Amino acid sequence: MTSRPGAGAGWRSRRVEPTVLLCGLYRLTDLGPSLEVRLAVLRAWAEHHMAAIDAARQAALDRAAEG
Repeated sequence: MTSRPGAGAGWRSRRVEPTVLLCGLYRLTDLGPSLEVRLAVLRAWAEHHMAAIDAARQAALDRAAEG
């Protein structure tokens, strides 16, 4: 998942700075902090399932290499 969709949803903004290497600066809008509790739940789920997520990712890479 990328953070780009959030700008259209109104919970964060993006500003691109003209630099030699493209640089995007992100900040939460006034709506963003209302996601804090929900994102904490998602983070806890991901941390709890990290081993299974890593195993699934590795299995997909292995299948692609065999493919």
